Amino acid sequence: MSWFAFALRYLAAKWLHVAPDTRNGISESLTAVTMSLLDDRPGRPPEGTNQEGAPQLGFRPSGFGRP
Repeated sequence: MSWFAFALRYLAAKWLHVAPDTRNGISESLTAVTMSLLDDRPGRPPEGTNQEGAPQLGFRPSGFGRP
């Protein structure tokens, strides 16, 4: 299983059971870890990018129940 697949499964497992602030924290943490694992290649979001700046990472799921 890839890191990204694991991260999405983790997020899906937690999403409905935690408060909105906790969701934001989980999303921020997963974004930070993912960014640290990405190589410095064209198309990589800039250093210091958070979940709002890198929506392509997908750590704000709309299909998990609540927005």
